Amino acid sequence: MLRSASLWLALLAAPACAHATRPGPPGWHYTVSVAPDLGRLDVEVCFRRPQPTRLVADDDTAADYLVAPRDAANGRVLPVEDGRVIVGAAGPCITYGVDIARMIEEVDRDAMARTGDAIAGSPHLWLWRPEVLPDSAEITLSFELPAGVAASVPWPQSADGTYALSSTAFSWATQVVLGEFTADRFAAAGTDFKVAILDRPRAITEAGVRRWLTTAAETVALLYGGFPTPTMQVVVVPFPGGGDPVYFGMALRGGGPAVMLLISDTAEDAAFPGEWVAIHELLHHGMPFVQHDDAWMSEGFVTYYTEVLRVRAGLRTQLASWRALLAGFARGARSGSGVPLADESVRMHESHAYQRVYWGGAAIALLLDVALREAGSSLDAAMRHLDACCGDTRKIWRADAILAEWERWRGGRSPSLRDIVTPVLQRAGGPWRADGTLPELSAVYRKLGVNMVSEEPTLDESASIAHVRRAIFTAP
Repeated sequence: MLRSASLWLALLAAPACAHATRPGPPGWHYTVSVAPDLGRLDVEVCFRRPQPTRLVADDDTAADYLVAPRDAANGRVLPVEDGRVIVGAAGPCITYGVDIARMIEEVDRDAMARTGDAIAGSPHLWLWRPEVLPDSAEITLSFELPAGVAASVPWPQSADGTYALSSTAFSWATQVVLGEFTADRFAAAGTDFKVAILDRPRAITEAGVRRWLTTAAETVALLYGGFPTPTMQVVVVPFPGGGDPVYFGMALRGGGPAVMLLISDTAEDAAFPGEWVAIHELLHHGMPFVQHDDAWMSEGFVTYYTEVLRVRAGLRTQLASWRALLAGFARGARSGSGVPLADESVRMHESHAYQRVYWGGAAIALLLDVALREAGSSLDAAMRHLDACCGDTRKIWRADAILAEWERWRGGRSPSLRDIVTPVLQRAGGPWRADGTLPELSAVYRKLGVNMVSEEPTLDESASIAHVRRAIFTAP
């Protein structure tokens, strides 16, 4: 760690140019040393001017596991008050330890857990930063790893092994894996996939994981004309049980795109390609970060395309997809707490009305797609524009801001997006439907030629807009 401090200090002390220059943006560098037993991290952080006065962490419990923050120049211990490290007149470098062993015993497993010889969790528990976090800050990090220990992170890496951290690495959810795990790296749909498979018993092979994720990436690329991000970190966690091949997934965005996938330890290779969870989570990265209160849009639109794209990829038939869509809409209609969909989205994690929110939003996506196609466009085109303009922005979007962006995208074309969206939302009751019911879909089913016979869907190719239904399930 002294070597990295000396290098950083040398850069800080480099002579200035003879002519006046503006100071560069704020920045700092972390050197993270990992103990061989993974029970402790030792961190040195060195700052460019201006020197921060206080350091904070982005998890409220982080201070409980902080060990002896010090001024690296003289070893003076820095006080911790109200969850903040008081830097005061300390030098440009601060050192501190983090008690990972105790953290694993005490914090929620979603935040930090140990699996075999690896730890996985949020760096918000061990990255301390200036209290003010400017978007323009130039932040870098390097690991000092003992033999046999590797790191899996979503952050961009330079040729010298240093990682670049954006402000979202601190403010948005992210996952870091340290230790021994099965690592793989491959290109799929033009994207660099970096995969960490935690070393637990599993039936799927490494080749099976690669085929599964490649199929999912190529399926998502059918919507966007290519995969929507240049890199993707994937953390795969085998878990005991049976049933579906993938139990759970989560899209993460902090500092870079990532997904975490919890898989059945008994499911074999053939069960994975074309399953819906990986496709669903990867699809999230084609949209900008939509605020959680508008989950009806982010989760609903992704749920809609999870079904549509698997037909386009040849992974299932259109009839099978309609069977799944109709069953999902029925589940959504039966669930929920009877409040408008927008309100249900806000309280989704408390009410557990996931079916209501996901399938209510998917119903709106279907209605919007049909209306756009009848007007000569498509929801596909709108989604591709959204990815191109806004997919990598470092802000959290509201649903109405996305609709406004689509309105700008259509420009002066007639009908305007507002003319298309307003009747759809009015007819559906939109996300604000007062009685909390799902949008009414029977009329659009008839026009598309989707009929129910003995509780099974049939497709009528003579329906008035059967061509729209076929186009929805056909790759552009």
